[in-house]
Amino acid sequence: MRRITTAAGTGLVAAWALAAAAAMPSAYADDRLVFRLQSPDITESSSLVVSTVDPSLAYTANDSGDLPVVYVIDTATGSVVGRMTLEGVDAVDIEALAGGEDGTLIVADIGDNDIARTTVTAYRVRQPVRGDTVVSPEAVKLAYADGPRDAESVLYDDTADRIYVVSKELVGASVYATAPGVFARERAPLQRVADAPPVATDATLLPGGDFAVVRTYGSAAVYRFPSFEHLSNFELPVLKQGESIAAPPRGGKVWVGTEGKRSPVLAVPLPQLPPPRASPSTSTPPSPGATPSTTAPPRADPSTPAPEDSEADGPPSGQLVLVGLGFAIALLLVVAVISVARRRRHT
Repeated sequence: MRRITTAAGTGLVAAWALAAAAAMPSAYADDRLVFRLQSPDITESSSLVVSTVDPSLAYTANDSGDLPVVYVIDTATGSVVGRMTLEGVDAVDIEALAGGEDGTLIVADIGDNDIARTTVTAYRVRQPVRGDTVVSPEAVKLAYADGPRDAESVLYDDTADRIYVVSKELVGASVYATAPGVFARERAPLQRVADAPPVATDATLLPGGDFAVVRTYGSAAVYRFPSFEHLSNFELPVLKQGESIAAPPRGGKVWVGTEGKRSPVLAVPLPQLPPPRASPSTSTPPSPGATPSTTAPPRADPSTPAPEDSEADGPPSGQLVLVGLGFAIALLLVVAVISVARRRRHT
């Protein structure tokens, strides 16, 4: 019953977003327009990735109902300059793409509107260049540890070979992660590791891999990666159906897109971000099963003893005891002085 209610809620939110966008005038200025997707073959662009091999290229794919094809886009014109077909793949609902700094591309067949798929599939290929190609991808089956989920967002940590999936739910939306070395397996579980914003439609890593951005229909949330400590939120332009987000290599902004024919891709400035942390603790992904909040830093691992003498974490417990004792003595002295003064008045 919970899943039916959640799926229905997701549909209501999507319908509201579409109605609101249709009723409102265009909310973006012309100077935000990066390009328009020119090909009539791209009608339901649900994902966007800027190539890490050739920054003049971007990749997108249609969601359910299309062949397993990744379209190569010239970011200067929005024209299709190549098509990569995944050989031997029977696509169900390709909803997300993710690019690795190592030149890999993840094609995630993770859409599940009926919340009924026992497994979903992620494919790994080399990022395509201009021209048409046919490739045989690596593949891994993924299964949520707590049952099927609809999802449209994926992140890929190429240094650990680890996949992150953000569920698309109105209530209880979560980030799920595999163990490292996922493509060495034929099948891998997805464990819940963090909270996520409701009704997420895409996600991207910012250049350098220290921050992740998860978008919804009207806003986006910024997290440290891979700890998923929530940092900030920012608004996105009103679009017909905001489905995609990508990070250009120069940083300082993201690109967001929508479904539809000749759909626009817009540039949106990022909020001010803190410097990346150099501490080894921030490079450690959340443990499977952990549930750090999206509005607070992730909970400490109970297996790791808390530091006892760290200035960054506040004064040591011994100092706190001395401060409390000093305060109590001072309070007693004040009470004694007041008592003596009252006695002298009576005398």
